[in-house]
Parts: sequence; C-alpha cells; structure tokens
Amino acid sequence: MEFEGALQLKIEKIIRSRVYETRYWKEECFGLNAETLIDKAVELDAIGGQYGNQVPTPFLCLVLKLLQIDPTPDIVLEYIRDPEFKYLRALGAFYLRVVGSPVDIYTELEPLLNDARKLRRRMPGGAGFDLTFMDEFVDQLLTEERVCDVILPRLPKRYILEDAGELEPRVSAIQDEFDAMVDAEDAARKDGGSDADMDVDEEVRDEDGSAPPQPHDDDDSRDDGEVPRSPRAAPVDPDVDLGKVKVSKKKVAKLFKDKSGASSSKPKSKAREEAPAGGDSDDGGAPSGGFRDSMSIEETNAMRIKLGLKPLRE
Repeated sequence: MEFEGALQLKIEKIIRSRVYETRYWKEECFGLNAETLIDKAVELDAIGGQYGNQVPTPFLCLVLKLLQIDPTPDIVLEYIRDPEFKYLRALGAFYLRVVGSPVDIYTELEPLLNDARKLRRRMPGGAGFDLTFMDEFVDQLLTEERVCDVILPRLPKRYILEDAGELEPRVSAIQDEFDAMVDAEDAARKDGGSDADMDVDEEVRDEDGSAPPQPHDDDDSRDDGEVPRSPRAAPVDPDVDLGKVKVSKKKVAKLFKDKSGASSSKPKSKAREEAPAGGDSDDGGAPSGGFRDSMSIEETNAMRIKLGLKPLRE
C-alpha cells in the first residue's frame, strides 16, 4: 500500500532535497492544492531543471508539488488541453510523462506536437535563457530519457504498442498536404515525360549548326571488315612499314643506279680504312671478315630481273 505523496520518489533524492531548500518552495508552494496551483503555473515565465549553483527552477518546484498532491487524471488532462496558458500545458505534459501509462502518454501528448508556441527555457550553469517551442519540448518528453534534470520512466516505442493492438497508427496533421504535394509532382512528371520524348527525337547538330554525317548501314559496296573513313584525313604514321608500300619500277632502278655510282666513285684507300682491322685484304682481294661497299653486277642484274627490269650492261 502506497503512502500519500509516494509519487515524489519518482524524482531523485538529491533533487528533492534541493527543492525543499529553495525559497520558492517555502514561500510559494506551501498549502497549494490542484486548484490553487493553476495560478502559480500561469505565472511561470520559463521551463527548466536546475541553474546556477544547482538551484531548482520554479517549474521543477511545481512538478514536485504536483507529485506530492497527486491530482486526479481529469484535472491533469484539463491542464494539458488548456489552449490559453502554455506553461500550464507544459507542466501538465511533464507530470503525465512521469506518472502516466504509455498509452495515455502517446494519446495525450502527440496532439501537442501541433503546438508551435514559443517557450523560454532556463539554461543550466547560469547561462541565462534560450528559446524553444512546445512541440520540441513534447518531442523531448517522448524520445529522451532525461528532461529538465529529471530521469523519466522508461517508455516503450510506439510501434511496439501498435503491434500489440493498443494504439492506432499515428496520422500526421500534414498528411493531407503531403498527399496533395505528391499528386502534384506525379502530374508534373507525366507532363514533363512527354516533352522529354519530343526532345530526344530532335537531331543533334555541331557548333556551327551543320548536321553531323550519318553512317550508311545499308552500303553493300563496303566490306564488313573495312573501317569507315573519317571526314578528315589522318596524318601519316612515321612508323609505317615502307617495305609494304608499292614503288614504281623506274624509282627502284634509279635507286640502284645512284647507289652503284656512289660506290664506284669512292677511293680504294678510304674503303680500306673503313674495312675491319682483322680482315685479310691483300692486292685488292675481298676482305674475309668485313662488309662489301657495293653490290656486284651479277647481284644487281639478278635483283633487276626479279623486279622485271632489264639487266645492266657489263
């Protein structure tokens, strides 16, 4: 059997001791009940836990007072559903989060996510105040484990209660607007798709405005293995194999004639100097280990006959 005021134990002992020692608790919270506490809640100008040298805020003092007097659920719901006094609503929401059941917490606090009114929050460490919003404060109550320096009871995830059949799936307040926006995007995508198909059929042109040459796939005169020529002639490759290039017979004859004439005009003394030192060349004999300066008449005539030319005269 619980004693009167047992809900106070939901707040840590060290915080309760600090609250009992504050001047606000001794002067303002003495003799309050569920009705007269409303006047004190309306006078609040900020929410928060502790500030400065671990001094509890008036908001935290009133939370502890609510836990002490333990009002009926109908009174707490009137605090939460009050549309005029935002700090009274914040006080009732915090109290319900501490003592309420998970189903009641989700049912009563989720509609407050549509309340975008501003709230002042006392910062810890004596840093003054900052600005927050009612929906942000309620979201902290539903998602975080510690709010306003108070460790909140464990709250099951919403989808667990939905799977158990205790809660209905939540419908967002902006669901209708979201559905309308999705429908508008789908309609715009369909209209844009037809325009894109027309753009694909347009011919691609060069920078000067002329159309690029189109390949002729039905040309039977070209072999399958032949590479199509480019519009511009490519430069001649310096590494091309000249032995495979066709040369006229007159050019070949002239080439051999110039070579034989240059070799005959070369002095014999210079040819001996260029011969290798190990060669045995005596009395104009052919060197055994060197190279020949020119081709003989027989070799020249044999090559000319292969090329279809007339032999040279001896």
